[in-house]
Amino acid sequence: MRVGLIGCGRWGANIARDLRALNVSLEIADPITGAYASLHALPPCDAYVVATPTTDHASTIGALVPFGKPVFCEKPLAADSSALQALPDTARELVFVMDKWRYHPAIEELGRLASAGGLGAVYGIATRRLDVRHGYADVDCTWILLPHELAIATEILGRAPVAAAATASFENGSVVALVSHLRAGAAYAVSSISTRWPVRVRTVEVAFADGVATFCDDDESAIVLTRALSSEPTTIRVPFVPPLRRELEAFVAFAAGAGPPPKATFSDGIEAVRTIERLRELASIMV
Repeated sequence: MRVGLIGCGRWGANIARDLRALNVSLEIADPITGAYASLHALPPCDAYVVATPTTDHASTIGALVPFGKPVFCEKPLAADSSALQALPDTARELVFVMDKWRYHPAIEELGRLASAGGLGAVYGIATRRLDVRHGYADVDCTWILLPHELAIATEILGRAPVAAAATASFENGSVVALVSHLRAGAAYAVSSISTRWPVRVRTVEVAFADGVATFCDDDESAIVLTRALSSEPTTIRVPFVPPLRRELEAFVAFAAGAGPPPKATFSDGIEAVRTIERLRELASIMV
């Protein structure tokens, strides 16, 4: 199978590494690091992966869809939902979103705990994604960090959350932190993101009627469960497999006709973009 990778910068290099490990024939289009300067110079491929800057996603998808092959695009699909709506209808069948946290074994296990009901009703989740800086020139942190939070909420709660309220912090006119409140049915989802935190933090807490399950990426194979009326937490061990590798493996299998489609569809991607737009509006973040 031949896969075309469009964009091979800092994150694209990780994608290229994992695609090579899957033994595909990889063709890279990148003006600096690729064998081809643009996607139009690529030889015909069986599938495509998009890892260009966010603001180039929609135009890159638009150029790839006429080829009629599956496309896996890094999140978010765009920073403007209207650009996605202008794409051909065939994009809905061909394009999927790279939401790696939906392939994280510990997040999947939290979703199983939520759906199994053994811990009682799910009250909601709280996530934190805090960084010391923002390294992207084309979009602010809401477009880089929030898609992960939405993907985690969707995987655990079984449905995409809906925006309810948001508060932002600004520095020199640019957003550097955002607290978002969302709903997924009866459950809440609270997300805190920042690019001005003194240390890197990634945590997920799921509140049940009978306790709290906590994940921190300091130990990506552990979920700590603290039951109500118990002072002794227990640790659930979940074998860790890199989620980027897992989602790429799923996409390659799908493109080869040997597996189901990736979890996040084009329609899911549009919904996530619209949710971020709504949260930005609620927080009075100007475009």
